[in-house]
Amino acid sequence: YIVEKRDRTGIRWTKCNKRRVSDLRFRVTGLTEDHEYEFRVSAENAAGIGEASQPSVYYKACDPIFKPGPPTNAHVVDTSKNSITLVWGKPIYDGGSEIQGYIVEICKADEEEWTICTPQTGLKVTRYEIKKLIEHQEYQIRVCAVNKAGVGEAAAVP
Repeated sequence: YIVEKRDRTGIRWTKCNKRRVSDLRFRVTGLTEDHEYEFRVSAENAAGIGEASQPSVYYKACDPIFKPGPPTNAHVVDTSKNSITLVWGKPIYDGGSEIQGYIVEICKADEEEWTICTPQTGLKVTRYEIKKLIEHQEYQIRVCAVNKAGVGEAAAVP
């Protein structure tokens, strides 16, 4: 196969592979970050090179990002009759994208419905006091980190 690319800002198709590609996948290198490219493929055999495929949709060249891992060492540092204060550390794995904030969720121990108790946009800090709790009620608490890819895996607060 022959794999070709075209920058959205360009008019010329350029070959991506120097040698023949016989596999059904090919990693294209040498792209310019944040540029958008379309691709097409032609088959080649003893009779020659066939007509190129329809161009792909445009793809932006950028490092892949994923949701972050769970925050580290989440634990309670203070309690009162109607509040709990907890702290945590940054996740070990940020998913390849800067951590934008944290979300704290709470659930009554005997229920399954989680409620976000922080702003939807998340906290910039790694400490939070949950207020207006019911005295003698047991709660489950979890913390998630947020990056460009979304909300990551939760860390349960023991």
